[in-house]
Amino acid sequence: MRLLDVALAHLKLRKGRTAFLLLGMVLCLGTLVSFYLLTHSLQAEYHRQLEQTGIRLLVTPEGLETGDSYLGVPVGSPVRSSQVLLPKEYFQEIRQLEMTGLDLVSPKLVLASEVMGRQVLLCGLDLQLERALQDWWALETGDFPKNAEEVIVGFDLAGSLGLKPGDQVLISGKTYLVSGILLPAGRGEDKLFFKDWEEMMSLTGVEGISLMELRFQVPAQQGSEDLAVEEWISSLEANLTGVKVTRVIDEREARQELLMRISQFAGYGALIVFLLNWLMIAVAMMSSVKERVGEIGILRAMGYRQKHIIKIIMLEAGMITGVGGILGFAAGVFLGAFLIHLLGGAGMNWAWILWLFLPVQVLSWLIGLTAAGYPAYKAAQLDPVPALRQL
Repeated sequence: MRLLDVALAHLKLRKGRTAFLLLGMVLCLGTLVSFYLLTHSLQAEYHRQLEQTGIRLLVTPEGLETGDSYLGVPVGSPVRSSQVLLPKEYFQEIRQLEMTGLDLVSPKLVLASEVMGRQVLLCGLDLQLERALQDWWALETGDFPKNAEEVIVGFDLAGSLGLKPGDQVLISGKTYLVSGILLPAGRGEDKLFFKDWEEMMSLTGVEGISLMELRFQVPAQQGSEDLAVEEWISSLEANLTGVKVTRVIDEREARQELLMRISQFAGYGALIVFLLNWLMIAVAMMSSVKERVGEIGILRAMGYRQKHIIKIIMLEAGMITGVGGILGFAAGVFLGAFLIHLLGGAGMNWAWILWLFLPVQVLSWLIGLTAAGYPAYKAAQLDPVPALRQL
C-alpha cells in the first residue's frame, strides 16, 4: 500500500477533524488574502487620486500681518492696504523655472472691500487656471463668468447677501454681473467674490499677488513624493526673494495616514490569524498522533520505517493545507472584492491576483508542514512494542 493511500484513508476515516482543519485553513488564508487585496486596492486608489490632483504648494509672502485672511494669508483693503504682496512678475518667473513636474501656477490677489454695506473678501484669479486646479468646483446655479465683467460668488456669501445669478453688484465703484453661485465646499471660497485677476488689479489699483498655488505631477516612483517636495520648495525659495513655500494637504492626501493605520491593522490581524491557525494545526496533528499510537505500532510492525511514518503525517497535513490553500484563496478573493466594492475602491487587478495564487499556496504548505513537523517526529519515535500493547 502506498503511503499516500494510507494518509488519504486516515483523512477519510476522521472526516470531522479533517473538515475542522480544512475550515481553519480556509478562514486563515481567506482572511490574509482579503486583507492584502483590500489594503493594496486602497493604496492604488489613493495613488490614482493623488496623480489626478497632483502635489500642491502654496507660495506666500514672508512677514505677513494679522487681519482678514484667506487660506491663512492676511489681506488688506484696496483703498489702504497694509497687505504684503508678491510682485506680479513672480507669476511668469515661476513658470520659466525648470522645475520637474510643474504642471500649473494659479496666482490670486485677495483684498477686503465693502460690498452692499458689508466688509467682504474679493479674490482676483485666472478662472481657467483655477478651475483646473480646484477640480471639485461646481456651481449651485448659473454659469461660470464668460468675461471680466462677470463674477461668481461663494455659497455662504451669496446666501447672506441674498444674491442670485443675474443680479448686479457694485464693487469699488463698478457694477458687475453675478453669473453663478458656487456649490458649498466647506472651505474659504464659500465666503468670497471671485473675479478676473487682471481686472482686479486694474479696478483697485493694487498690483501684486497675495498667494500662488502650484500643482506638480506626482513622481513616477511611489514613495518619493516627500523628497520631490523638499527639492521643489528649496528651488522656489532659492529663486524667489521674500517668499514662504508650504505644501497644501487636501482631504485626499490627509487620508494617507488613515490608510497607513488600516494597513498596519490588517498586517497585525493577519499575523495573529496566521499564528492561531498554525497553532490549531499543530495541536490537532499532535492529538491525532496520540490517538493513533496503536495504528502507528501496527504500521511499524508491518515494516514501515520512521521516515515512512513521518511522510504519512506530512502527507496528511500537506493534503489538508493544499486543498485549504485553494479554497482559502478563492474565499479571500471573493471577500476582498466585496469589501473593496463596499468601501468604494478602484477594483482589483485580476492579472496581479492570479500571480498572487502561487505565494498563497506556498504559504499554505508552509503552515501545514511546519505545524505537522514536530507531531510527525514524535510519531516516528514511538516504540512499536509498547504501541501494540495499547490495542
